[in-house]
Amino acid sequence: MSSDTSKTHYDDPQPSGTALVGVIGGLVLLALVVFAQVLFYNVQRGEDERKLHAVQLRELLDLQTQQMAQINGYRLVDAEKGLAAIPIDEAIRLYVQEVATTRPASQAGDTGRDHP
Repeated sequence: MSSDTSKTHYDDPQPSGTALVGVIGGLVLLALVVFAQVLFYNVQRGEDERKLHAVQLRELLDLQTQQMAQINGYRLVDAEKGLAAIPIDEAIRLYVQEVATTRPASQAGDTGRDHP
């Protein structure tokens, strides 16, 4: 008869090796989850900026363009009263010229503030 000693005998796995594989696997899984979360939030931030901030920026730029057109162009304000708007640069030049000609020479440099 054959003896049982010729059969190969397998032992249980070593607990330290099993624990090491479990810890390494857990750390790799944790790193993958953190990486996926960071990637998701970066993509989400880009989408939010594209959808929210770009729209507001476009509206702001449109409003600023409209305002610049109003202060830099000619337009009729009130036809009955004969009021017209002129470009701001020209209005400033005319105002300075008017003030310079209507003020007496002694007050030309006076800004209304007391100087020590």
